[in-house]
Amino acid sequence: MQALASGFKSAANEFAIDIIGGDTISNTKLDITITIISKTKKPLLRSSTKTGDFFAYTGTLGKSATDLKKLLRGGYIHSKSKFIDIKLRDTFIYNTSRYLSAGMDISDGLFSDLSKLTDASKVGCKFIKKISKEIGCSGEEYEMLISFSPRQKKALVRQAQRSRTPLNIFGIAQRRKYINRCKSHHFKR
Repeated sequence: MQALASGFKSAANEFAIDIIGGDTISNTKLDITITIISKTKKPLLRSSTKTGDFFAYTGTLGKSATDLKKLLRGGYIHSKSKFIDIKLRDTFIYNTSRYLSAGMDISDGLFSDLSKLTDASKVGCKFIKKISKEIGCSGEEYEMLISFSPRQKKALVRQAQRSRTPLNIFGIAQRRKYINRCKSHHFKR
């Protein structure tokens, strides 16, 4: 508990966040829920993708589901696993926010979160890169799903290179409806 509290304090200090409360609930497992409330002048919304915009995601996808399977079998995962060594894409998003149409984190899997973003923006998606169901349905990825105008592609690629953020452009927003191919859950079992 001391290490957990120390980790929360360290993260709060790093991002200038005040911790103002919390719940302690008796359970058979550890549940941690975090709520962050903030204000911004120009939020990155899910609802601003336009027809013709590119869809992209940061980093690599699919390792979270693979690592979960290892853990559930009693195995071990590498110290660079996303479960242990989380890499937030805050610098990349901060530096590119003026170029982005819409965005959100990938927590329920690329395909499920793409469904949320396309529904909010009232667009669909034409895939220009093949993505397997295993990768597209893997959740808890700690990556970002974004959309942007083709005019901003060069600036985004340049910022991705500067921040060493892998950027994977995989689709184009279209008028037709996007259909999610995953079950509604965080991990594929």
